[in-house]
Amino acid sequence: MSDIARKLDHEAEAVLIMRAAYAEIFADDKEALKLSIESQTNLDKIMRDAVARIADCMDMAASLKVRAKTTTGRRNRFERQGEMLRKAVYAAIQKSGQRKFELDLATVSVVGSPDAVVYEDETAIPVGYWKPGDPVLDRVAVRADLEAGKEIPGARLETNRTTLNIKFT
Repeated sequence: MSDIARKLDHEAEAVLIMRAAYAEIFADDKEALKLSIESQTNLDKIMRDAVARIADCMDMAASLKVRAKTTTGRRNRFERQGEMLRKAVYAAIQKSGQRKFELDLATVSVVGSPDAVVYEDETAIPVGYWKPGDPVLDRVAVRADLEAGKEIPGARLETNRTTLNIKFT
């Protein structure tokens, strides 16, 4: 086999490798896959296009990273507003004596939620509730004993809890 034929065989194998990779990389973007494969006639072009796409991906990722930083404050503000509004709606429903409001946008109701362990002072919790090694509180054991009626200094079981449930229609 001549050097040219050998080089063409190697390029053909490399093209197959790139096409297989493209099939996986663009599995969720059929148009990009079609354009990528149709436009490929030789390895140099495939490699050039792949490197160009790498550059595009890097640019997009960098741009999104910058955008994410600039929108973090806005996102935090909306999260804070949403949480404050949830608390206000919850308080209003509790005060109204109703358990449920059916609105065109959503159904809002107060529903029961599981009891919760409240750790008021972890340093007061007896050593038997701490896991060996690094001092880590065995929260499962604390919960089990509190639910069994045992009193544990520094922790209490909060019962009859409710939470706000919003089901958007």
